[in-house]
Order: sequence, then C-alpha cells, then structure tokens
Amino acid sequence: SALVATDVAARGIHVDGISLVVHVDLPQDHKDYLHRSGRTARAGESGTVVTLSSSKNQRAVSGLLGRAGVTPKFHDVRPLDEKLMVITGAQEPSGVPYIPPVMERKSPGGSRSGGGSRRSGTGAGKSGGYRGGNSRRGR
Repeated sequence: SALVATDVAARGIHVDGISLVVHVDLPQDHKDYLHRSGRTARAGESGTVVTLSSSKNQRAVSGLLGRAGVTPKFHDVRPLDEKLMVITGAQEPSGVPYIPPVMERKSPGGSRSGGGSRRSGTGAGKSGGYRGGNSRRGR
C-alpha cells in the first residue's frame, strides 16, 4: 500500500500500516515535516523516513531538519543505487497488476416510491425551470 500526500494530509489523519515515508518535495515548515514523518510512528509502530533532495538543496534540507530536531544520516545516491534500494526496501516489480476487490453496492434501506429526486414543489432550481427575475421578453 502507498499513501501519497501533500501538506494537507500531513496532519489530522491516521492510516494504519505506514512503514515508509518518502519526502520528495519538502514542506516549508519543520512542523509539517515532523507530522508527515510521524505517519510511520503511530501506536508504537516504527518506520523509515527518506528525504530526497538534490545537492543544491542540501543547505535548505539541513536547516529544515535542524529546526525539526532531526539528526539524519546522509547518503549520496543515484537512481537504482543499491544503497537507495536497501533504505527504501525497494523490490523487483512482480509484473502482476494490482486489481482492487470489487465492492458490493448496498441496496438502499426501506422502500421509497418514485426512486428519484426528493425535491417537491414548483420545480424551482431544476434545469430550465423558472428562477425568478425579469424575463428578456417585453423589454
């Protein structure tokens, strides 16, 4: 399973089983960094946090991590580098597509006559219905 999130999802959510957080685009605030990273440490669980950045952003990353009180281990890696594979737990793709289970639709409870809209009255608000105001005719 994967959770892809922005700063919007950094706070106030709980998802079980998150064991790896990968920061690709760092947040501006160190508190958001900590909240994102904390997705791995719910209910006594532990996990791995990986922060990817280019060498030109190293100063900004170091500053953010310092404000967050994090003492990181730095590794210079390139795509497909073995160290990166070990850190992230990367695996060879199986080639088998993931097909989500089909969810059964629950039939609505109780019986309703008409089975359609709950609106009643003159039909105001429906497409093409009278919406009040002056008509163009008679101008």
